[in-house]
Amino acid sequence: MRPFARSAGWLVLLLATACHTRAMQLSRTAAPRQVTPPPTSAYEVPGPVSPPLSDTLERTTQALEIRTLRLAPRLPPELTQLARATDPIEIRLYLPRRPADAPRPLVLMSPILGKNNLLMGSFAEAFARRGWITAVVERKELAFDPKVAIEQAEDELRLLVIRSRQALDWLLTRPDVDPRRLATCGVSAGAIVSAMVGGSDTRFIGHVWILAGGPLADVMCDSSEGRFRRYGVALQERLGWTPEQIRGRLHEVIRTDPVLLAPHVPTERVLLMLARGDRSVPTRHGWTLYEALGRPALRELPFGHYLSFSLLPWIVQESAGFLAARFQASAGA
Repeated sequence: MRPFARSAGWLVLLLATACHTRAMQLSRTAAPRQVTPPPTSAYEVPGPVSPPLSDTLERTTQALEIRTLRLAPRLPPELTQLARATDPIEIRLYLPRRPADAPRPLVLMSPILGKNNLLMGSFAEAFARRGWITAVVERKELAFDPKVAIEQAEDELRLLVIRSRQALDWLLTRPDVDPRRLATCGVSAGAIVSAMVGGSDTRFIGHVWILAGGPLADVMCDSSEGRFRRYGVALQERLGWTPEQIRGRLHEVIRTDPVLLAPHVPTERVLLMLARGDRSVPTRHGWTLYEALGRPALRELPFGHYLSFSLLPWIVQESAGFLAARFQASAGA
């Protein structure tokens, strides 16, 4: 997965009034699917949590210390054949510099497509001001190769989730991380990955997923993003399949999917943000995820996928506010 976003930060006060919470019935419900997600145990790989292969200080700011860490992955035998499966798990860690007398909340993030650190800094800085740690788990490079069997899509997605969970395993060995206050947050492709991680792991008590959607087969087939379209055309040429045959096969193959994993996520723990005119992660597929999650808290953005990032300061503020409430509720429990 790869191309996505640009951001600008103006008109927020004017435009934020158009972003509101609304419960809405889907005008078209998805056809029932016979596919079931893997059990959550499919994302667990036994073994000790090893220390990092490397831990590098990248830079410091007034509010943050930013470090890059690399971890050795633990792989189930059936996934070792994937290209670059043994690549280290890379974590970009944003640590608040403000002293704390207790372990801190942790927000686990997955980057957007394209430039991995685009947008992440805005969230990390806002979270740091509240005294939270942010960990961005970089994705293993995915090749959109039409020569590779389409069935491999599920293995790649499962490995994405496994790597994020193993990053969390290591983060929880840090004495400054509070295991009772863990959350996920993601934007676009990062939100889709975060939704899959959140649907496979009960350790999180809050989630903010921005411009997410599912099922993945439909997102991939209906996205306006050039990379997905080129991949679909190449598959048609190589296999002689129609677009609907490709969609159907992806539906059969992909089991690690935000919509399929959604029933594992308590509704009250989720804030979902959808853009009305989204063509990259088509809006109708965002509503499908909304329904699968049991209609969680919602913010509707009045633009399309990319123009929604003009509201980034407001999006970050809403995200931090929702997670702060979840952390506070957990601390008081």
